[in-house]
Amino acid sequence: MCKLPWFLNARDAQGLQLLLVMAKRFSDLICWQRARDLRREVFKLTSKTTFNQNFKLRDQLQDASSSACANISEGFARLTHREFHRFLEVSRASVNEVEDRLTESVEKRYLSERDIRTALSLCKRTRVAESRLMKSLKQRPDPEWNRWPSPPGQ
Repeated sequence: MCKLPWFLNARDAQGLQLLLVMAKRFSDLICWQRARDLRREVFKLTSKTTFNQNFKLRDQLQDASSSACANISEGFARLTHREFHRFLEVSRASVNEVEDRLTESVEKRYLSERDIRTALSLCKRTRVAESRLMKSLKQRPDPEWNRWPSPPGQ
């Protein structure tokens, strides 16, 4: 029988599950991988000559997609789940900004609905992965001094 780490006991099934899926690098996180795919798609779309008419929109799209990845990686290096969760919230907001700017690109006829289909799908998949990780972070205990606040009356 192998010796369990100090933070697990034999009855802690959730802890054992956590041990099996723990990411060692930010690039192991599914949400970061989806955000990276989104960033690649955005840079591919914004390389089209139609964006030569609006450098500001192009730059906003590229910055927002890069920010989504950067906030996941930066949050991964934080010491507490609460801090990491906050960076994931910022990343999710950046994904929403990408989606909004893609819609604007269609309205201004720089791209078509068909052009942005893959990017919109990646936005959704990134948000879902981020939300799942955020939920997991809220459920995992942090050190006693940095726990999520209990609802009033508990």
